Amino acid sequence: MQVYATEKLRLSQEAGVNLIIVTNALGIPIRAPCGYLADRYIGPLNLLIPWVALCGILMFCWAAVHTVAELYIFAVFYGLASAAAMGLFAGTIPSLTKDLDKIGTRVGMSLSMISFGPLTGPSV
Repeated sequence: MQVYATEKLRLSQEAGVNLIIVTNALGIPIRAPCGYLADRYIGPLNLLIPWVALCGILMFCWAAVHTVAELYIFAVFYGLASAAAMGLFAGTIPSLTKDLDKIGTRVGMSLSMISFGPLTGPSV
């Protein structure tokens, strides 16, 4: 998002960083209610699926962003959806495991598999 803001919309580096801050800050208030709903009522996987679907839809909506105001609106909605999905991911794997002795192994294996994306992603 920062690269898109600076390269395509000609924002300054500071304004590009502000987009990342907005995206991450808006994720803070959504994580706790999603965790509570997943734990008490809906279940982690049943709540994770719509949030991941919304993230996918928002990725397609990014193609329609052409102004700075639209990018900030996109950052707000994507920040909420991605934080909810990331917060629910860690609780989904233990909820699918019946044997308590295997929970740590399965969580470690899944986190090892998804670690390659952030390792080789935008920071590189």
